Amino acid sequence: MKRLERLGATPAKDWESRRLAQWLFEWDLMQAEPAVEDDTPNSRPAALEGLPDTCVAPVDNAIAAGDIRLIVPCGEAIPVFIAIVDVTAEGSIICIPFGPLSEPATPDELLSGRSTAPIRVLCLWNMRTMTAKPMQDSWVADTLSNYELARLRRAIASYENTGQLPADLRTDAGPPLIHPEDPRREYRYRERGRINHALVRESKHNVIRYDVEPERHELPKAAEDHDTYET
Repeated sequence: MKRLERLGATPAKDWESRRLAQWLFEWDLMQAEPAVEDDTPNSRPAALEGLPDTCVAPVDNAIAAGDIRLIVPCGEAIPVFIAIVDVTAEGSIICIPFGPLSEPATPDELLSGRSTAPIRVLCLWNMRTMTAKPMQDSWVADTLSNYELARLRRAIASYENTGQLPADLRTDAGPPLIHPEDPRREYRYRERGRINHALVRESKHNVIRYDVEPERHELPKAAEDHDTYET
């Protein structure tokens, strides 16, 4: 214990240890799955090839706060689900993606309160502000209740202002990220790329571009994903 104190480390709480162990178990299982590569980001998904258009539901362009949307696949191996936090008066979309695992990885990931695996964890650190165009290629999979949306907004506001979730939500988040070789850093790198890839759209001139605006706010240093290891 004294050595930990000299290092400035704090022993993990029991719930943090259990959550990290479960997250690592799922992460290891994910690494064992065969990789699916597709260098054509805007190709029609293989699962939809050959199906008549009448068998594929039309996308829903009526974007509203509280939507849980499934992005039309662009070659991703894992479906991309997005929660719409707000739609500004200027038409910008503020949204947060769901993570692929059932446990939050870090203190800036939050259990949604849902039991369905693909929409179980909200990645606050991966929040985006973008134009409506990428979201127009999506379907409404579900809707956040007024309580769920208010809870999410409260978590975002607290994290942006203090670097922490509200006290009553911290046990619904993940354990701290400190060590530079922690596999959760690789996970965050991959997740950022996965969501970026899902939001790529092709212009009329066949130039790939991102329809993502600059971030509204810079998150506090506690949320940064950099390789620092303080002792």
